[in-house]
Amino acid sequence: MKKIDKKKAQELFTKDVTKWLDFFGLNDWFVNISTSASSKDCPEDSVAFCSYVCEGKSAGIALIDRESYFEELVKIAAFHEVCELLLADITFLASERGFSKTIFDIARHSLIRRLESSVFKTLDKKLK
Repeated sequence: MKKIDKKKAQELFTKDVTKWLDFFGLNDWFVNISTSASSKDCPEDSVAFCSYVCEGKSAGIALIDRESYFEELVKIAAFHEVCELLLADITFLASERGFSKTIFDIARHSLIRRLESSVFKTLDKKLK
């Protein structure tokens, strides 16, 4: 794996988070991308994290501050944290005890529509 410095990792993380947010059509969320988050509340091997408030469609995706990084891990972390956000509504509903089947169905179909307009649209012709 190729090692990269902090500045390169920050640029790569921001670029890739933005790329995956666009790919999955998560433009209905306000997302703050941070590239110098503290690691005090994270497992030692964490590269990044995502936090969100579903009711306000507000999120933070952060790269944990380190001296150096492995390029591939930064790219995977950006994708991983955006996927956390992609699943945020369903994760929130699963944690609630009093939601209706209708509300769950809306969240489920919202995710499926995002996958249709991102993954399906991109890969359908490539997978034969």
